[in-house]
Amino acid sequence: MVFIEPDYKPMPEALKQFFARFRNEDINRKNYYYYRQTNNQSLRSWDPYCDFSKTKKNLIIDAKRFNVTESDKKDIANTKYLYYPDKSVNEYALAYDISKNYFGMMTKQEYILFLEINYNIKIIEDETHIHTKHDVSESKEQKQNNNSLIAFNWQNNNDEVLSALYFISNNWELKKSMDIIGIPPNDDICNLVSDNLKAFEDLHKNSIHLEKLGVIDTDSILIDKTKAKPMNNRNVNRKIKLYQNIDTIENPKTITDEKNKAKLEHFIVEAKKLKTLNKKTVFVVWNKQRCNSKKPSYYNLIDLINHYSK
Repeated sequence: MVFIEPDYKPMPEALKQFFARFRNEDINRKNYYYYRQTNNQSLRSWDPYCDFSKTKKNLIIDAKRFNVTESDKKDIANTKYLYYPDKSVNEYALAYDISKNYFGMMTKQEYILFLEINYNIKIIEDETHIHTKHDVSESKEQKQNNNSLIAFNWQNNNDEVLSALYFISNNWELKKSMDIIGIPPNDDICNLVSDNLKAFEDLHKNSIHLEKLGVIDTDSILIDKTKAKPMNNRNVNRKIKLYQNIDTIENPKTITDEKNKAKLEHFIVEAKKLKTLNKKTVFVVWNKQRCNSKKPSYYNLIDLINHYSK
C-alpha cells in the first residue's frame, strides 16, 4: 500500500486513516509512505498547550469588550470562526489551529517520532532509495494543451462554458450564482467542461468571489495570459485573501471591522520600517498586533505589505 503525502506540513490523520482501512492481516503487505521534506529542519521550542491557553484567554477578553461575531469579513485578523454564535470560544476550532501550527513546526524526525508514539506506526527509512526520473514530456505536453483549452474557452466562450457547467455540475450553490443567458454549448465545450469539471467550478467560484470584493478584471487573476493557462489555486487564493484584507481596510462596516482595520494598518506601518523582510521579522511585527487568528501565512502578510508599498 502506498500513501503519497501531498503536503510539506502534513497533519497525521490522513496517513493514519489510510493505513487503518486495511484491517485484514497480511504478512506480505508492505506500507510505503512518501514524505515531502522541507529544506528547513531546524528544531524550534514552542509549547502548544501554553499557546492554546493564552489565545483562549485573549478571545474571552475580546468577547467581553465587543461583539466578536458581528463581522462577516474574511480578513486575516478576523476571529469570528473561533467563536460559537453565543460568543463562547470554540475550543475545537482553536485546537485545530494550534495543531496546524504544531505540525507545521515539526522536523521530519519529530514527525516520525510522533507517528510512532501516538499511532503505533513503525517507520523504517529507506536510506538507499534513489529517485528515478521518468520521461513525462508527453503527459506534460497533453496537460499544457488541456490547460490552454480551459483558459481559451473560459475567456472566449464563457457563456457556453457556464451553460455547460450549469447542466453538468452537481453543486447547487454554484448553480445559484450563475447568470445563464441560454446559449447552448457545442459538444466540444460540453466534453471539455465534463472532463475538467473541478477546474471550471473553481474558475467560476473564484470569479464570483473576486467580483464581490470589487475586482473588475477577474481574469487577470484567474488566467495566466502569458502561459495561456489557469493560475494555480494557491496563487488565486493568495490574491483572494489580499483583497479580503483590502476590503476590511477600505470598507469596514462594524466595530469589529474597525478594530481589525486598525490592526492591519498598524502592522503595515511597522512592517515598512523593517530593514529585512523574512518570515521571522514579519511575524514578530504581526504577533505584536495581538491578533488571535492563526490564519495568516507569511505570503498573506508579504502581499499586504507589498500592496501598500506601491
